Amino acid sequence: MRFGEMVGLTRKDFNFEESTINIEKTWGYAKNSPEGFGPTKNDESIRVIKVNKFTMDTFEQLFINAPTNTFDLVFYSPASKYKVISNANVNKLLNKVLEELQIKKT
Repeated sequence: MRFGEMVGLTRKDFNFEESTINIEKTWGYAKNSPEGFGPTKNDESIRVIKVNKFTMDTFEQLFINAPTNTFDLVFYSPASKYKVISNANVNKLLNKVLEELQIKKT
């Protein structure tokens, strides 16, 4: 999933019965991006992806415990100018987890 597609996910994109996530839009997360929801890169980018049960269960628990927001975004961040988590912060957290797990980046 492209970063813009990921931060454009809403709760409605998750089908817990089928364990799938519907990818059909993006979210403008940078200064050169359109504001708010936008189209995917191309028509071929619109797709449904199958996700393992553990990951879907994790999202289901997140939705139960996390408050909703105006846009119904999954990765909402009210402090952010763009209203979603930043790509830089995601990479920083990912690098920290890789280091803790002693996994080398390739």
